[in-house]
Amino acid sequence: MNSDEARRLFEVRLSLDPTAAELAAARRTADDIATTPGDEPRTRDLQEHHQRPRRP
Repeated sequence: MNSDEARRLFEVRLSLDPTAAELAAARRTADDIATTPGDEPRTRDLQEHHQRPRRP
């Protein structure tokens, strides 16, 4: 891969990665969350926050 190909690939990744992350977050299941590494306190806080029922 030459530098031009690498640059183009990087640009495609910059364009697609946010959408892929959004789709993955929207489709996550409780099992996905439970098996995701991250025992740090902040990660646990976020997981608990997102598992709470949402108000209508």
